[in-house]
Amino acid sequence: VFITVITVGIVNFILNTNFFPKVLSYQGSIGLADHVNRENIAKEKINAYVSRSYFAFDFYIQKDVPEPGIDVLRQRASNNESFYILTDKEKLAELTATSIPMQTVIAVSHFHVSTLNIKFLNPATRASSLDSLWLMKVN
Repeated sequence: VFITVITVGIVNFILNTNFFPKVLSYQGSIGLADHVNRENIAKEKINAYVSRSYFAFDFYIQKDVPEPGIDVLRQRASNNESFYILTDKEKLAELTATSIPMQTVIAVSHFHVSTLNIKFLNPATRASSLDSLWLMKVN
């Protein structure tokens, strides 16, 4: 039992000091949240139009970001309201097909670290497993 406890402790130490910090650097939602906080972007003006939830973004900006539908976003844009949209590759195509006037504030590479796979863990194929996230400004 003692050897098992020591082994588990050593493995946890190695993972927590080497592996997890490196893997989390690929979680783009954290980088977007850092940008929002650093640039003092009004958090109440941020909306999400995404294919999956990005809880790290919500956590690091300390606000649950609302996820209105495309019709609500289009209406707000037509009212000349200024706001931001967090989006991913899948939903960006839908957004660009609308008449919503947008500008890219920042784009980052992203990997959803809770879905680790061999393709990501292999440095030679890692780039092909990355997705992207965007923070867009409307009006």
